[in-house]
Amino acid sequence: MHSTPPNSIEPPDDKAVIELISPDRLNPCLTACAGDSTTALAMYRWNSDLAAAFFEPLGHLEIMLRNALDARLVARQQRRGRTTEWYIDGQVPLTGKARGDIAQAQERAGRGGPAATPRGKVIAELSFGF
Repeated sequence: MHSTPPNSIEPPDDKAVIELISPDRLNPCLTACAGDSTTALAMYRWNSDLAAAFFEPLGHLEIMLRNALDARLVARQQRRGRTTEWYIDGQVPLTGKARGDIAQAQERAGRGGPAATPRGKVIAELSFGF
């Protein structure tokens, strides 16, 4: 069996990488770099690294904001003397989209019917845009 040593594998040239990423996607970088593909690819990599650097803190922020919203809605329910979870209570003014997102979160959270699923698990399954 013959194998190619790792140091003899050539990296793809810029044109091949641009085709794989897609010219349309890379076009803003190419335009900003006056068509210099090497610089445009470096800019694209830098942009990817920058986006990755924000990914974790934004994820934590989303969780904290969603949990803060839940805490406020729980307090609202308590002030109004409501014993039903806010996301189940039809008296809480939510859009149809929000109700659909909540139903999907409850389904993902599992463990029986909506009333049997722990609130924290349902909230964890919600996307921030619910």
